[in-house]
Amino acid sequence: MIERIEQSLDGKWEFWVDSGATLAPGRLAAEESRPILVPGPWQAQADDLRTYSGPAWYRRAVEVPADWLAHALILCFGAVDYRAEVWWNGQPAGEHEGGYLPFELDVTAAARPGRNELVVRVADPPELFREIPHGKQSWYGPLSGIWQPVRLECRPATHIRRVRVTPDAATGRVSLRVETSRPLAEGDRIEARFLSPQGAEVATTDHVGAGLKPAPTVQGAEVARTAPTAELNATVAAPELWDIDSPRLYTVEVTLETEASRDMRAETFGFRTIEAREGRLWLNGRPLYLRGALDQDYYPDLIYTPPSYEYIENEFRQAKAMGLNCLRVHIKVADPRYYEAADRVGLLIWTELPNWAQLTDAAIARGRETIAGMIERDWNHPSIIIWTIINEAWGTELATNPDHRAWLAEMYAWVKGLDPTRLVVDNSPCFDNAHVKSDLDDFHFYAAMPDDTAVWDALVGGMADRAPWLYAPDCQTAREDGAPLVISEFGNWGLPDIGPLLAHYGREPWWFETGWEWSGGDVYPHAAGQRFHDLYLDRVFGDYAGLAHASQWAQFEALRYEIETMRLHPPIAGYVITEFTDVHWECNGLLDMLRRPKAHYDRLREINADTMLIPRVARRAWRAGETADVALHLSHFGPRPLRDAALTWSLAGDGVPHAEGTIGGIAAATAQVIPLPPLRLELPDATRPTRLSLWLALADETGQEVARNELPLILFPPATPASRVVACAEERLAGALRQAGYTIAADAAAGAPLVVTTFDQSTRRFVERGGQVLFLAQKPDALQTSVPRLALRARRGTPWSGDWASSFAWYRRDLWAGDIPGDGRFDFAFASVLPETVIDGVHPADFREEVLAGLFVGWLRRPAALVRQLPLGKGTLLVSTLRLRDGLGADPVADKLVGELLSLLSSKQQVSRSVLN
Repeated sequence: MIERIEQSLDGKWEFWVDSGATLAPGRLAAEESRPILVPGPWQAQADDLRTYSGPAWYRRAVEVPADWLAHALILCFGAVDYRAEVWWNGQPAGEHEGGYLPFELDVTAAARPGRNELVVRVADPPELFREIPHGKQSWYGPLSGIWQPVRLECRPATHIRRVRVTPDAATGRVSLRVETSRPLAEGDRIEARFLSPQGAEVATTDHVGAGLKPAPTVQGAEVARTAPTAELNATVAAPELWDIDSPRLYTVEVTLETEASRDMRAETFGFRTIEAREGRLWLNGRPLYLRGALDQDYYPDLIYTPPSYEYIENEFRQAKAMGLNCLRVHIKVADPRYYEAADRVGLLIWTELPNWAQLTDAAIARGRETIAGMIERDWNHPSIIIWTIINEAWGTELATNPDHRAWLAEMYAWVKGLDPTRLVVDNSPCFDNAHVKSDLDDFHFYAAMPDDTAVWDALVGGMADRAPWLYAPDCQTAREDGAPLVISEFGNWGLPDIGPLLAHYGREPWWFETGWEWSGGDVYPHAAGQRFHDLYLDRVFGDYAGLAHASQWAQFEALRYEIETMRLHPPIAGYVITEFTDVHWECNGLLDMLRRPKAHYDRLREINADTMLIPRVARRAWRAGETADVALHLSHFGPRPLRDAALTWSLAGDGVPHAEGTIGGIAAATAQVIPLPPLRLELPDATRPTRLSLWLALADETGQEVARNELPLILFPPATPASRVVACAEERLAGALRQAGYTIAADAAAGAPLVVTTFDQSTRRFVERGGQVLFLAQKPDALQTSVPRLALRARRGTPWSGDWASSFAWYRRDLWAGDIPGDGRFDFAFASVLPETVIDGVHPADFREEVLAGLFVGWLRRPAALVRQLPLGKGTLLVSTLRLRDGLGADPVADKLVGELLSLLSSKQQVSRSVLN
């Protein structure tokens, strides 16, 4: 009795580029081939193929045992991008269009015993690109070819083609739809055997032919699928639910027996429910706080193609170790192994239809065919909970075209009809586009941190209040009051260490030469290591690995603040961090491109947690002896209510007394955000600037820790009246300087440094005659005369804002402010003084000594100064765009930095006098 046997066809194939489109199956031997790996896009395998997207040919020999020829030989492709034509022994075997879905071809009639020839022509026509689902290929480059596995199966002539499993968690009922290759004959039998997660048989059911009914046609799809179908039902008593922490998978073994053959397919499935109601997501009837990351599903070597199932499972375990419970597969249909690994590891998946570039009838047809195929292929996976149709209106004109909005509303209803068991997002929007009809009200927003904390706070508050901009103006009535609110894209960059990348690729990764066309070249990685030295950043961070380490901690602190803010708002139901791993030039991953953990890997679980402690304080910098009031909140989404929990806190720093305390009797229901008693911290004495950490930990009634967080602070010594004399003619600024302890000279000519907030021609002449000027240049118009190599630019509305390709601000601790503990970056302790203006026109050589603080964007691009010293005539001009003026006398950071800058001027004045003498 014949049973199914399969032969993998993965490995080395012969490959020809056919840029002239002149080859044919019979003429391949006349042209020299090159080897290529299947599966894998051809762009990933040779430098000269990186951008090629024309036709190409594949060929390999296939050995077919003689005894297979009495049965059905089925050639199975996982996915080929984009059009595939197939020949078996020179005879056409079939063709397929679509870059993401599987297809099968029956090659029985053309097969012979022994050596057979398989030829595949793949065409990825550039002229179709705008109207085909292609996803992020428009960002990271085209991908073509046989990118998923290929196999040859020997099957019985009557065999199972597909098994769809639909479980009902409430009743334990399981509905099966079994498609077969041909109608069953009298006496043919289908039997289904259900196995528990532990492998025990828990139910059986069967169906006896003949005359199976055809499966329903997929309406609106370009290709209608019909096949003989059997419907079977069974009930599993007291089913065990599939869940994040207990991914219990059942197995159904479906056997088709005929008089001459036996065919069996095994499918795994899980009992689970997902709902969107009352403003929450509900998994298996309990509130779920979605803690996701965007996953482009790109890999270091073969780009689209994962190295192995084990590789995927390992990275998913890393995701869970970081506290994530969901990945949003971004506008790509992943390899089926991706969803299998998510099922087994216990990770929720939000998956999306790849976008096209222009909404035409052809694009609509292809889009419907693709998402219908996605739903059909991946129906059985309990990990998949959300489908998205459009991302950020890409490929549509949602903001301006009401016909497109009407189409999307119809598309939402159509997809919902195809799969009523999952949630559907119409358009996952950002500003300038919105929802029309959706099960989730999600939104994308990026903000520089800590520069734009106020902007972030306002955006999150608007989301929590269900701001009107979530929906198109003419679609407001389509809003569901109970739709969960999810910030589904946000994040910040954390540069990877390039050393391991160079070691892995043996040179600069090929993708270091990509990204130049985005954001004005800010995300172009090439020669980043050289720029590190050109900007003398080794004086700050030692080596590039030190900069990467600092950048990654900046990323963590940004994410912590952003997540804390979202968790403060009870209506927010979850978030999706951009992103899970770095992707080529995009460096906002929690892991790098090689899946190496970034510096904060072991800390991410503190901020991605069911239960979160949220401290809020007016500022992060304090003076010794001050009292800091810390507001505390608890966001609890754990599986059980908290009863009699206890919060312990400790305040510690190098060389200062330790303080600690406990707050007991804390109770919170699941899915609740509550205020806790505030902390009043009497800050210790300090003789030098000192970093402090306020550590918070929450233990439940059993003593098990359920939440942990840290609030970093910086402590400055008490303010002491400065004996320094400065000159200042601006009444408001002079008052602030007096408040900070300075003595104001009556005349700048008396030899005291002059402090100004505008720099005009008269001030320039003062410097040129030998004066020392501290110019607090907070706005571009503060510069009212021409100074060589000095230009002031506003950050807002420019790449220097750092909202997308993150900005990174640093200072030269070897030249000033060296007693402030830290790693040389302006972190949240400096948030009050971070600038709205940068100093442009700076040459790399100026970073040797003249630039005392600076900023770059993305891959060390757009270097600008924040503090710069310039010789001008006989004097010195010291320019700072840091926001120091308004904090003088009240903000310890502003006082400290102004004091450091004035000390620099004084030292230069002394040097100047000694030279003259």
